Amino acid sequence: MHSFVRAMCLLIAVATFAGCSTSRTTTTPRTAIEQALVSQSAEWALEKFEDPNMSGKTFTFDDSQFDAVDKAFSLSALRLQLLKFGLKEAKADEAELIARPRSAVSSIDDSSFLIGIPELPIIIPGAGSVSIPEIALLGYNKQIGMNRMGMYAAERESGSLAHDFGISASRAHYVRWRVLFFISFRHTNLEEPYRRAAKTGVNVE
Repeated sequence: MHSFVRAMCLLIAVATFAGCSTSRTTTTPRTAIEQALVSQSAEWALEKFEDPNMSGKTFTFDDSQFDAVDKAFSLSALRLQLLKFGLKEAKADEAELIARPRSAVSSIDDSSFLIGIPELPIIIPGAGSVSIPEIALLGYNKQIGMNRMGMYAAERESGSLAHDFGISASRAHYVRWRVLFFISFRHTNLEEPYRRAAKTGVNVE
């Protein structure tokens, strides 16, 4: 029995030295990366909206059809986009147009790949259980934030369609790579505060 315990302890020590694990530490419900993936993909989707050539028109928002992750930020970005187009925000009973945004997709897809040994729980008789860290020859964890949204504007008084902005979509990605046990780096198209990664494509952590 003592020989078995010693062997397990040695195996754990070796695995701890050689292994590489991915941690997810956050004191908030979502990590900063998750928030950036959703918000930046939303911004990039909105940038694809074409100018409706309605400069000077006044508008108000009806967000009753809009439900998305980070809803407040997306609505604020939508308002900003309309202001950039030259429209002016007004009170609900004074606006010429009612802008109605819609969200079809607002989420994050997660995927992973590993060539090596995943993290393994080991039960040691009389000593409880421990976990052997992941030993990765090659692996990655990928997160892709996606947003697909649309918007149309209706005449406030008549209710007729004034302009259809259509549907636009975009995505942002963040990939953590692990190579040869202890080498790790990331690949992302996120912007600030991940500016270096966005410019070079690869940023060693």
